[in-house]
Amino acid sequence: MEPYCIPPVKQFTMHKFAQRIPLIACAVLSASVAFGCSCVGVSVDDAKKSADLVFRGTITAISGGKIWFRVDRVWRGRVGQTFDMPDFREGAACLGFWPALVKVGNDLLVYAQWLPPGSREGDYFTSICTRTRLASAAGEDFSALGRGKPPHP
Repeated sequence: MEPYCIPPVKQFTMHKFAQRIPLIACAVLSASVAFGCSCVGVSVDDAKKSADLVFRGTITAISGGKIWFRVDRVWRGRVGQTFDMPDFREGAACLGFWPALVKVGNDLLVYAQWLPPGSREGDYFTSICTRTRLASAAGEDFSALGRGKPPHP
């Protein structure tokens, strides 16, 4: 089965990276169709090292293609009291949130990476292969991560 990739529509005024999200998703989907999505368990320490951001936040809204968080604690990266990420849910390509996690009111521990790496234009994404999970199921992570710090004002 070959994935069908639709290029972004240029009639809308969007940020350049927003126009590239379908292409990134297409590339990831193509790789997953060819190679499958396979996740290997990773330690909290390794997950933190490979993430650009690690934070605990409660989903306050899901709108406009974004998931909005009220951030409580930060372990890696610069994160404000409110933070948004693309509303990108895993379908078959590993990239994105587990769909069951994306509900207003859910308190999550999020490990995210900047994509595309090293670029100035991009966004933060998580993956089902990270340790992103409900905070209520993240006891091991919180023990290993320590207290963290408050979000930036």
